Amino acid sequence: MTSTTMPRAGVTRAVSTRTLLAAGIATGPVFGVAAAGQVLLRDGYDLSRQPLSLLALGELGWIQIANFVLSGLLALAGAAGLRRALRGTAAGTWGPALVAAFGTGLIVAGVLRADPSMGWPAGAPEGSPETLS
Repeated sequence: MTSTTMPRAGVTRAVSTRTLLAAGIATGPVFGVAAAGQVLLRDGYDLSRQPLSLLALGELGWIQIANFVLSGLLALAGAAGLRRALRGTAAGTWGPALVAAFGTGLIVAGVLRADPSMGWPAGAPEGSPETLS
C-alpha cells in the first residue's frame, strides 16, 4: 500500500520563476494566434480598417475578451518572474513594472469594450462614434 504525503495546512507551493517567465513569453503568441484566428474567421471584419479591440463586440466577442484577459494575466505572471529574476539589478524595478502595466492594460481592454464603429459589428455606423460611452 502506498501513502501520499498531504501538504500541511497553510503551506502553499510556490510557482517557480521559470514558470512565471514562460507565462510572460507565451503572452505574445497566445494573443497573436487568438487574434489572427478571429481576423481570419469572423465574417465582415477588416483588419485594415478596424482595430482588434472591436473583435470584443458581437456574438463571438467573448473570445477576444477572454484573449485580452488571459494575455494580460500571462503578462502579469511574466512581470512577477522578471521581478524575481532581475531583483537587485538596474532593470529589476522598471522592467517588471512596465510589463505589469502592459498586462493591466490588456485586462482593462477586456473589461471595457469599445463602442460599435467603423462598420463593426455588422450594421454599426461607419467611422468613429460621435460620442463615447
